[in-house]
Amino acid sequence: AVISYFGLRTFKLADRSTGNRSTVKQPLLNGNFTFLAGFLDQSWWPDGQYTAPTDEALKFDITAVPTFGLNMIRLHQKVNPERWYYHTDKEGVVVLQDMVQKYGGASQETIHYFVRDFKAMVKGRRNHPSIVQFTTFNEGDCYSVFKTPPFDVAGIVNLSRKLDPSRLVDTDSGGGANKLHIGDVNDIHSYPYPGDPKPSATQYAMIGEFGGIGAFVTGKEWKPKSCHTYLHVASPTDEAAKYIEMAGTIASRADHVSASVYTQTTDVELECDGFLNYDRSNKFSEAETEAIRKANQAIIQKAAASA
Repeated sequence: AVISYFGLRTFKLADRSTGNRSTVKQPLLNGNFTFLAGFLDQSWWPDGQYTAPTDEALKFDITAVPTFGLNMIRLHQKVNPERWYYHTDKEGVVVLQDMVQKYGGASQETIHYFVRDFKAMVKGRRNHPSIVQFTTFNEGDCYSVFKTPPFDVAGIVNLSRKLDPSRLVDTDSGGGANKLHIGDVNDIHSYPYPGDPKPSATQYAMIGEFGGIGAFVTGKEWKPKSCHTYLHVASPTDEAAKYIEMAGTIASRADHVSASVYTQTTDVELECDGFLNYDRSNKFSEAETEAIRKANQAIIQKAAASA
């Protein structure tokens, strides 16, 4: 006997009236606008690096999302094992799936491998309903070598749509190719404070990365005094307060911004801007965690009220 499961959902762009005789482009999940507030997740573990030590560890990082009042993960330049997507499906966490980039040394000779791997990623993970969007490029990592059809930037976007027309496409999260205004998302990166991208007639607006607030916790750093952060603060209490301030800014823009991605779920080896330490212990007290949860829920509720 084979035991499986399935999920039904839709995710598509639509025009929504703002109440002042104008419309704004927004993504609809199952026919309704739901603000997508999530973590940038690099899925990196101290005891296995790219590989989680256990299935429970895979699930733990996903359940951290609703713990902090969020509903989405941008899986950053990584394709996780099937079990990870099983947990996102079962937990109801939306996934924005990045394509893995050729970070450094990209050339015409590496395009073939990129295309091959992109096809494998889409075909290998497309049965998971939690994935609603594919991100073809990230920042300036490698898009600039994609110049010649059929594998120029527009060609890769079209390839994504051909391979899986049920998912939206983010052309280039926070990079130069985002300015081509193709694909379904106007996606900016803004550190440390969240920017204010605007939707267009063909794209919804997304803050693809922001934040990077870092409190360095003694005894939790992989390499003491060597951590990177976009905004260093003295303590986790300060980190929570600054994040809540940023969440308020996003909430004030939820009438036209449709998604935001905070950097990041956990600290990694040389980055200490996670909500969780690298060993997955929570940086915050119960009261601080609850305050962050409420701030994130306020974004989602404010957006729902404007719909």
